[in-house]
Amino acid sequence: MKNLLLFGLLVFVAFACKKKTEDPPDVGYAYAPENIGKYIVYDVDSTIYDDFFDDTIYYKYRIKEKLEEVFVDNQGRKAIKLVRYIKKYNDTVSYDNIAWTVKDVWNYTRTATTLEVVEEDIRFTKLIFPVKEDATWNGNANNTLGEWEYEYTY
Repeated sequence: MKNLLLFGLLVFVAFACKKKTEDPPDVGYAYAPENIGKYIVYDVDSTIYDDFFDDTIYYKYRIKEKLEEVFVDNQGRKAIKLVRYIKKYNDTVSYDNIAWTVKDVWNYTRTATTLEVVEEDIRFTKLIFPVKEDATWNGNANNTLGEWEYEYTY
C-alpha cells in the first residue's frame, strides 16, 4: 500500500512540476501568409464618372492573387512571388468559362515587423507587426512617392 501511495505521489509531483508553455503572442503574421499555392479571389466593381463626355463607365472583373514561389529579393531576404490574374466580366459567358490571364506580378517580403509589397516596381509598407488598433506608419517609407499614413482602426 505504501508503495502504491509513493508511486501515486511521484506521478502527481512529476506532472505538477511540469512548466506550462504558453503560445507565442499573435502579432498578425496570418495577414501575410507564406503558403505557396494559396490564393484568394476578389470580385471587383468600378464606376468611373466622365464629366467631359457626361458618361458613366462600369467595370466588372474578377482578380485572383496567388502565391507562386519563394525567392531571394535584391536585399538578400526571403520574398514571395505574387501573381495576379484577371477575368473580365462578360454578360454572355460565365466566369467559370473564362480563362485567367496574368495581369501583374508582384512580390512581398514579410519581416519581423513589416510586410513590404512591391507593386509595379514600387515598394510599399502595407502592414506592420504586431497588428494593433490605432497603430500608424508611413506606407511609402520605402519609395519616393511622399509620405502616406496607414492606420489600423479596429
